[in-house]
Amino acid sequence: MKEVQLHALSPRSPGLEDIPTGTRRLSNAHIAEIPEFADRDFAIWLTGWLDRVQSVEAERERRSTVVHGDLFADNVVVRQDGHLSVLDWETISLDDPLLDLGMAAVGLAQEAGILVPARLDALLSGYQDIAPLSGEDAAALPTEIVHAALIIAFHRYYRHNIRFPDPAKSSIHNEMIQFVDSVEKATSLRG
Repeated sequence: MKEVQLHALSPRSPGLEDIPTGTRRLSNAHIAEIPEFADRDFAIWLTGWLDRVQSVEAERERRSTVVHGDLFADNVVVRQDGHLSVLDWETISLDDPLLDLGMAAVGLAQEAGILVPARLDALLSGYQDIAPLSGEDAAALPTEIVHAALIIAFHRYYRHNIRFPDPAKSSIHNEMIQFVDSVEKATSLRG
């Protein structure tokens, strides 16, 4: 199998003609569910942040490429040669690589629900060795990290409170509130 760098695979590559677009993003149907959430404080928080993210995203042109969608530790393997391989491509889609990088930051650059700036720096350092971020992309990344956290928060709430109610996990979505707060404190989202 040919080795390809993350976010470098062309959407026009043979065999990739049917990749869906933006599957990790919240759909209009998902967003329509939020006002019905029993946890009203969470619904208000989530709606406010989604509005904020949408207004920032509307001001920048996003590129679309093949993205993984689930770059968490359990999907990344360190090979014997020291390089990384990414497993589990079931959430593959065409989307903004910054959102995918944001998803990776949620999965790999936090500890106990808090963004760890040193981990984020290490993630970005490795990523930029292969795909340097423009100044505009670097400035937009904190918003995309938050966007990824909002998507995860929604799905955690929806899964554990609506689809498959589980009292033991019914408040797991609140970890992302703490995480977003830590992103805001550690990045250019302040103020």
